[in-house]
Amino acid sequence: MENVIIDVVIGLILIYAAFSLLVISLQELISGAMLSSRVTIMHRLLAEATGRDVELKKRLLDNPLIFALSPGEKSAREGIRLLRPPSGPSEVPPDIFARALLMELDPAGDGKPPSERYATPQQFMDALTEKGLAKPNASSRRIYGALRGLLAGNETSWSGFEAAVATWFAQIGDRADGWFKRRSTKFTIFIALPLAVLLNVDTMNIVRSLSSDGELRAGLANTASRVVAEFGNTSNATTPAMASTPDKPEVIALSRLQDAYNRLQPLYFKDDAIGGFRRGLNKVEDACVLIASNRSEKHNKDDREFPLKQRYVSDASTWLDILGILRTNIRLASDNIEKPRKQDSGGSAEEDPRTRLKSSLYCLAHVATWVSSATTISKDPAAQSAMQEAAKALEESTSALVELVRQHVPPPDAQQLFLASPEDFKDCSKRARNPRDAMNCTRERQTDISRLPLGLTDFNLRKQFCNVKIGGQDKSVSTLVSHQDIGPFGLCGNQFEGRPQIGLDPMVLNAKGILAGWMAFGLGILLTTVFAMLGAPFWFDLLGKVVRLRTAGRKADADANARKATGTLPLLPTQSGTAVSPPSAPREAGAAPARPDLNGFENSLTVREIVALQQRLGVEPATGTLDLATREKISAAQGGNPTLTPTGYLALVGRPSLASDVTTLDANNRPRLRAPFATAQALANNLMAMLDFVGRIPATEANFSDDLRALCVLYRYKDDPAMPPETRAVFDLARNKPAALDELDEALLNEILSSRIRKSPAWDRIVDCPWLDWALGELGQVEKDANNRKASNPRICEYLDAVGGKLGDSGDQIPWCGAFVTWTIVQHNLLLAGRTALPVPPANPALATNWNNWGTDVSASPQRGDVIVVRVPNSNSGGHVGWCFAVDATHVTLLGGNQSEGGRVCLSRFPITELIAARRG
Repeated sequence: MENVIIDVVIGLILIYAAFSLLVISLQELISGAMLSSRVTIMHRLLAEATGRDVELKKRLLDNPLIFALSPGEKSAREGIRLLRPPSGPSEVPPDIFARALLMELDPAGDGKPPSERYATPQQFMDALTEKGLAKPNASSRRIYGALRGLLAGNETSWSGFEAAVATWFAQIGDRADGWFKRRSTKFTIFIALPLAVLLNVDTMNIVRSLSSDGELRAGLANTASRVVAEFGNTSNATTPAMASTPDKPEVIALSRLQDAYNRLQPLYFKDDAIGGFRRGLNKVEDACVLIASNRSEKHNKDDREFPLKQRYVSDASTWLDILGILRTNIRLASDNIEKPRKQDSGGSAEEDPRTRLKSSLYCLAHVATWVSSATTISKDPAAQSAMQEAAKALEESTSALVELVRQHVPPPDAQQLFLASPEDFKDCSKRARNPRDAMNCTRERQTDISRLPLGLTDFNLRKQFCNVKIGGQDKSVSTLVSHQDIGPFGLCGNQFEGRPQIGLDPMVLNAKGILAGWMAFGLGILLTTVFAMLGAPFWFDLLGKVVRLRTAGRKADADANARKATGTLPLLPTQSGTAVSPPSAPREAGAAPARPDLNGFENSLTVREIVALQQRLGVEPATGTLDLATREKISAAQGGNPTLTPTGYLALVGRPSLASDVTTLDANNRPRLRAPFATAQALANNLMAMLDFVGRIPATEANFSDDLRALCVLYRYKDDPAMPPETRAVFDLARNKPAALDELDEALLNEILSSRIRKSPAWDRIVDCPWLDWALGELGQVEKDANNRKASNPRICEYLDAVGGKLGDSGDQIPWCGAFVTWTIVQHNLLLAGRTALPVPPANPALATNWNNWGTDVSASPQRGDVIVVRVPNSNSGGHVGWCFAVDATHVTLLGGNQSEGGRVCLSRFPITELIAARRG
């Protein structure tokens, strides 16, 4: 909608600029060349400058210094209105006037400057006084008085005196400029008003025409862009490169469609994930009607047995076939949309170029949507990037096709065509087989020039002064004619008998009336006249600005197309690429000073943000610093954690801080499980320091590995103050949304990277059972139920390998609860860091019942950290083993592997009556 409005405004401005330029040219011709207005103004100026002394003015004009400024050999003279134009100079420089005036005030000087006869200006003025120029009845008394006033301070300096006289004359000239402008304004009104009527430059009619005719509107807007690009802007602002003539919509649509095809074609044959993208939704015959009916269609080699119309737009195997046909359809439709169609061609409605364009647009929109949905289906970052570029190209092609369809939308009904060309409409209706044929025939007979809303043509006058009255089954044309008002000059005297056989009702033209016709016409002419008075420079300057606004809108549309095509989530980082953090934003004036006891996020908070936090927490007074009182309130609100993080600040205040943006990393650097991650070491170092797991992640780690994921999961557990611990959110994610634990969102990533400080004693390793931290980090690891290592979850295969004998080669489909307990013990004993080692696992620890005799029996009083064996109904092994996480009078809660439906690491509750063994290491 905003593009239509801008194009209407551009069309109006272009017409006003051209009309104003014509008015100025006529004004210069009449006022300047024919009436010599500038010469007339100069005569008035000299009369005022000489104190209205007629003789002095005549001598001044005959002075050689000024006479040389006049064309011809005749003396200067004033004109007589419309009978004789004035003659003389059109402009006199102030310094020339000053010298000539002083020479003519002393006729006895024989044409010599007074500075050659008198030593000082004071002596010259005294001589003029003696000659009687100061007498009350002297004709030169006014100029004498003016010179006396200008003499002050220049009594002994001829150069200063002449400069003062020149400055005084220039100031009178400023008034003369005002006289000329007022005179020009009058001429502009007297020229613009009749010219607007003669050319029928009716603002109201222009707005109506541009609003309803997309092709005319786009043509004027593109012409304006070429004008600005060719001649530049009249203001000091430089016209941007994008202000050059934009490509036509059909060029953009076809070129971007070809770009998309060129990107999709190799991806389809080389990338298995993209080539195998099939959803079985959105049939071609529903989304692409014309393509489905195309008899010469070609099928993809993988789908030859299926006709194209029975295939699906949602499947990658269909995209290339559709895009190729779409490109042909759009090219043929755009090439033939202006060509007349033969009435006896026997063609169907589908052959109409406008119908073909609309059908192509509908089909292309479906294809673009499905391509966008498949941008991340591949695991290859390069393929993902190419898919996003293809999706963006399709969105831009769709937008261009929308603009092309909008430009060629026909008038909404036959009434408008009858109003524009009644005789053509009646003639076309006689041979038409349906209303569409009649309208197409009438539209094709209209020339581009005739559609311009300018001139006293029948086309424009009917639009301005007539409307259409339509009959129906109860009204014949004779009934309509009996109430017809043919309007001025018989403009509205046309009738159409109608053709009920093809659905065309009778119609007659009728005058709009005084209010809707003449008053609207008068208002439109008056607006045009007023706007013309602003001048062509104003309109050309404004034209450049609005064209730049239109260009900015196109850039915004391109950005919107990119977002629609690719979304806002990032792709996987490239194998060799390294993410670069954006430069930090400068700290706001008045920001809290940096302190070593604050983490990076806290140091980035501004004073106003801290005050907002203190006000929300009820800290009085609000000091703008993270003082002891504020820390106590933060600790109380966060369950004993006094440290601020981006997510914590958001939860407390209700809005993100500026610091959240300052510390945000590049969105493309978000970690995903086992994928390359440029800042893996920074993340690992902070987590190992906070969670007391120093040395767990090797210094060469460059991926978001399973161990790094485990530390992030453990961070989620430690950072949640919910009690009892088994109610924390990470356990719900592990059971119901385990994939959420395989990556980090930007907020959590920035929170972890903001500090290495351990937040509270609760973050220390569990004193009595530190091995549980190893088990907690594995929450959400899910089996793939495969019978080989390649198809299995590699982390679960590591659990099985801890049992021995490369058990992971058998895949994660075998029971692995005992392997998970074994892996936990092995990892704990490898990284003791001064802690007590656990006993080695029993023989064949993969079987749950083999743990019945491990360690010490504590069945009477099991506690967190013990190995628990429980009876599981319908189990081939007869039992299940895991780590005791919580116990009450009726149930024991196990943290174990191969639990819940689907086999994952999570919490599960078992009745205490099913307990077989409780062993402590």
